[in-house]
Amino acid sequence: MSNDALKPDIHAIQQAVVDVLSQVRDLMNYASKKLESSDGKERRYAEHAKSIENEITKVKNLELRMAIAAPMKAGKSTIINAIVGQDILPSRNAAMTTLPTEIVFSKDVTEPKLKLRYQLDPESDDFVDIYSVLRKSWRKLQEQINTIGITQASEDIAEYPHLQDLLVDVSESPEIPFLSEVSGTEAIQKSLTDLNDLVRLCGVLVPSDNPLMSLVSVPRIEVPFLDESSGLKLDSVGKLVIVDTPGPNEAGDLNLGNVVKLQLEASSIILLVLDYTQLNAEAAENVRSDVDKVSEIKGKDSIYILVNKIDLRKGKKDMTKEQVLEFVQNKFDIQGSSDRVFEISASRAAYASNFRSEYRMNPDIDEPQSMETAEMLARQAFGDMWEDEFPEASMGRMLKAADRIWSKSGFADFLERAIAVLIAQAAPRTLSSALNDASGRLTDLQNNTNIQKGSFGQDVAKLKAAIDALENDLRKLNDCRDNLKVEVVDLRRSLERKLSSNLVDMQAQSREQLKRIFGRKEYKEAGLVKKAGLGLTKLVGLLVGQDYQGTGEIKFKSANEANRFVETATASVKMIVNDLMSIARENAWREVKGLRNRIEKLLRTKTKPIIEQAQRRLSKQFNVTLELPDMFDELYLEDVNLDIQAKSRSREYTEYKTVKERRWYTLWLYEHKKQVPVSRTERFFVVSVDEVNQNVDESIEAAVTKVKQQVFEYLEEDFQAVLDKSFSELDQFLKGYEESLQESISINKQDAEKQAERKAALDKISNDSAKLKESVEKQKKHVGEILKSKQ
Repeated sequence: MSNDALKPDIHAIQQAVVDVLSQVRDLMNYASKKLESSDGKERRYAEHAKSIENEITKVKNLELRMAIAAPMKAGKSTIINAIVGQDILPSRNAAMTTLPTEIVFSKDVTEPKLKLRYQLDPESDDFVDIYSVLRKSWRKLQEQINTIGITQASEDIAEYPHLQDLLVDVSESPEIPFLSEVSGTEAIQKSLTDLNDLVRLCGVLVPSDNPLMSLVSVPRIEVPFLDESSGLKLDSVGKLVIVDTPGPNEAGDLNLGNVVKLQLEASSIILLVLDYTQLNAEAAENVRSDVDKVSEIKGKDSIYILVNKIDLRKGKKDMTKEQVLEFVQNKFDIQGSSDRVFEISASRAAYASNFRSEYRMNPDIDEPQSMETAEMLARQAFGDMWEDEFPEASMGRMLKAADRIWSKSGFADFLERAIAVLIAQAAPRTLSSALNDASGRLTDLQNNTNIQKGSFGQDVAKLKAAIDALENDLRKLNDCRDNLKVEVVDLRRSLERKLSSNLVDMQAQSREQLKRIFGRKEYKEAGLVKKAGLGLTKLVGLLVGQDYQGTGEIKFKSANEANRFVETATASVKMIVNDLMSIARENAWREVKGLRNRIEKLLRTKTKPIIEQAQRRLSKQFNVTLELPDMFDELYLEDVNLDIQAKSRSREYTEYKTVKERRWYTLWLYEHKKQVPVSRTERFFVVSVDEVNQNVDESIEAAVTKVKQQVFEYLEEDFQAVLDKSFSELDQFLKGYEESLQESISINKQDAEKQAERKAALDKISNDSAKLKESVEKQKKHVGEILKSKQ
């Protein structure tokens, strides 16, 4: 899709959106001036105005922000460096990232620049000044070290030995040695290392003055865009900003939640990095937690998954691409398969990207052997033969090698299909986000303004009575929520017991079926004499009341024959198990559905009357209409299948071969026979009922576990989350009106002149907000049409 097709639409609507947002901002400032005290703790409309101002800046810049989060050592820094084409981000075995950093791609720079002071908007005089915040933290840190002594300070940071040198520097230097702006990769790496170490040192020694608590914006690195062969193209329609955020195991004891949340909220898409070699390990569980947290902030549609270190995939036992996609979808519920899940090798991409970047900055170089980045590329491109191939390699051959390695890294596909497409959509996405934000804040302004308008002329005692009634409603809601939580917990425990019982029953029935199948096969394959013996043994077993067990092993000449038998046997087991699994699922679903019915009934009999009563009360007194939130989503369980594989075996044995030889004592005239041992390998295939049973047991257990996980996740994450969210919304809903009633009491105690002034302001705000809401919705419709036409 060409970005040129967007320009006429976007540039035409951009100014219109800026105009309507500016009007919304001005209205919020007016509301703050007229309705809020300057020294008040809650200055809602002033915050609304500030947020709208930030949205205006984004719309003017048409900025697409992409945050990257990853567990330590998953390759996050390497990924960013590969996109940039230079090693601008430092990395080490110890936790590195504590201070989120944004990387801004610009066509106006020729070398990377790290800035701790910069303008957010070229047309504005407002500056981001991170440098002053860090200087203040440096001084506070030095005061703390002088107070407790450097020995005690060293003991306090014993967990972070790499901070010892910085500790000494802070104790000895009254001024921060960092510069507010540096250029070049080495200088940037050193500065970022020092900055992140300073933040971590403050977090340990002076947590109350941690700069993370004061910063709104973050350090910025401006970098040139890659060449067009990278798949990442700069366009006047939008610009790309990558935000490097701390991973879950980089934070340590630092309180990074708010800082990271701010960056995620400001980003259009979130890249979560998985280490291919750790997909089934604890690291994946950490990313699952990150996915859930990001979903709460941005929704799952904004999440992309990068599976890094795919170059370490070695053999058939490793997960295939299809299995990786299935794993990600099942583990993280990220739909869209290959459109949002990408396999990459960041190290390969970095080798190619760094080489091409160095060549682009030094186009006159003829001999690749003189380039700093060439040897690493040669090692990757030529493998074990690199020492022989590299000395003779021409520049043309090395450039082709860089293109080949870049293509194999998966970055070309990733950038072209994900980032480049999003850059083309950056403008409408930014516009849509800004308009949605403005619409929500206008709605909040309208609701509270209408409540205050309706309060004029009301008796104070009557208003207080309404507040008391609302507080009583809140208590009832809280009791109702607690009762529902108990119901959910009780059902989970009941289902846990029943599904565990189902598991035992399935495994027992599968073992009985396999025993019968193996017994029949063993009898069929036996000779006449052995059949007679087996028959007699079975008959005796029946007479004494002991079931016949058999040998439990069957020997086959070929793998195909063994696998056919296993396939037939397990097919019979699957029929039994799938029937039982279906029954177990239906029973689980029936109980969940029963819980839903009970909860819905409880909501109808307990919760809904509370809300409707408040609705009638407020509507009658203040002419306000309330909306009840939706409560539930549907539960869906996937089918479960078993996958059983046969086992093969072999054995070593010795046989004797007759050879002839001539011996010295017969003067080598006669040949003598001799038995010579020869080692042989007999390849055969034995199917053991115990091995198949174990495989079947594990498959059944995995299937039941999957059902448990689906049901329990639904109950604990979806079902309970919806309930919690709904009750939270209702709680905030009633509390919001309670606050408005409290404000109304204060207003009604004022003199007539101030009340008249207040009422005039409320009338103006109510009328203006209604008109602006229409304008915002009109612009939202236009932007929606652009988004739809460009998808």
